[in-house]
Amino acid sequence: MEEKVSILKQEWFAVLMVVFVAPFGIFLIWKNKMFPIYARAILSVIFGIIFLFFLVFVRGAFILLTNNPASGNQKYGSSVTTVEKQSTGVIAVDQKGFYTYEDYNGDVCVMLYCSYVNNTNSPVKLTDISFGLSDTNGVTLGTSSETWIDYAPEIVSPGQKGYAVANASKNSGYKIKSLDEPTNIDVKVESEKAKNSDMTKILNTSDFGIQVGENDYSTTMSCVVENPSSDVAYYNVVVGGLYDSNSNLIGCLYNLTDQTQVGPNEKAKYSLNGWMAKSSIFQNAVKAEAAGRVNHYEKDTVKIN
Repeated sequence: MEEKVSILKQEWFAVLMVVFVAPFGIFLIWKNKMFPIYARAILSVIFGIIFLFFLVFVRGAFILLTNNPASGNQKYGSSVTTVEKQSTGVIAVDQKGFYTYEDYNGDVCVMLYCSYVNNTNSPVKLTDISFGLSDTNGVTLGTSSETWIDYAPEIVSPGQKGYAVANASKNSGYKIKSLDEPTNIDVKVESEKAKNSDMTKILNTSDFGIQVGENDYSTTMSCVVENPSSDVAYYNVVVGGLYDSNSNLIGCLYNLTDQTQVGPNEKAKYSLNGWMAKSSIFQNAVKAEAAGRVNHYEKDTVKIN
């Protein structure tokens, strides 16, 4: 009698998993030593990258669908705070704030943002960041972990400033009953002194500009990014901060849709998008700054124009 072969060891099933569930499929073809090594390597690289970009797309779509406010009922919940310099090796939160607004379903959502700075004399690596929102009694209404926060940079040079921003709603675990309920934002940043091996994923930024539209959704920020590495910066995060005439941080923008690749030692223009369709908060902006980081590199095999 022919011995029945487990489906996990059959090539057709492994290939199917590589295409639709890349991590599991890649595990199967290597565990069972299917195909020549070069074929396994090619499949792993190609479908691993495709799976990574699929996750990025799903995350971006989730943010747009759950937090894009179609109604004009928004409220600005200002909680701008300046923090004293902290101890050596620690990133200090500079300013922080939030906005509450209703989405197209009438659910209360919030955008949380902050700036942070390295007040030490050496590069510091940001290892974790989180947001927390509470009411006037100190009751926590929700928290956002690093996974749902867009931030840059990760490696912060002495004196350098970075920015972080997150959208949140009931879909991400926040329990906000009204626009007025949140009163305080808490930002926690964990960091450590950067090692020589950490000095990667750096994306320099310069030439900041603001293009004020008829509302905050059509307002954009522009900047130039520079990739100082010898590889292609393949997926980049750029987050910008907007300041009013009193140097108060009034909000942050991020490159949710701009996936421009940057070649080795090359520069590229980036645009950062507004987010609140019928508000005019960003109309008070007079200055913009931005910071960047690289999430993924590719070897420079093709010249990028």
